[in-house]
Amino acid sequence: MLSMIEDVVSYATTGGDIHPAHVSLSGLVDDVRQDLAASIERSGATIECGDMAFTADAGQVRVLLQNLIHNAIVYHRPGTPPVIHVTGDRSESLVTLRVIDNGKGISTPDRERVLDPLVRLNREDDPPGTGLGLATCAPIAAGAGGRLDIGSPWRRHDDHGAS
Repeated sequence: MLSMIEDVVSYATTGGDIHPAHVSLSGLVDDVRQDLAASIERSGATIECGDMAFTADAGQVRVLLQNLIHNAIVYHRPGTPPVIHVTGDRSESLVTLRVIDNGKGISTPDRERVLDPLVRLNREDDPPGTGLGLATCAPIAAGAGGRLDIGSPWRRHDDHGAS
């Protein structure tokens, strides 16, 4: 956790300097698994990740993944262990990372709003938080030339028939 805080402070105070390097998606997710080991064990979460090599700032992508995976764990549906899939796709000029989970999701009207600092949704059973996780992810994605999109909740076929 201290490493994540240091990375966020560094990112905020340096104007988002990017230090590109070759990174492994599964290696970064393994690091995040270690960082969040207690939360993963407590929640019964499973994290599945394929591998993909790409060029990015490893520290910033780690913070991005840690925030998204942490949110997937703590905002799970009551009585349902979190299932998290981390995938990556690469074309000639574009890398797309996805963190897909079976959690509560975020309603369409709130998807842009939660990217602002200190914005929290007031939903029943939500744990306390700072409102900085997704707000930190958005500028990391922008600094890499991308954007953070929040999509529809993932539902398994036995969860209301949608996929």
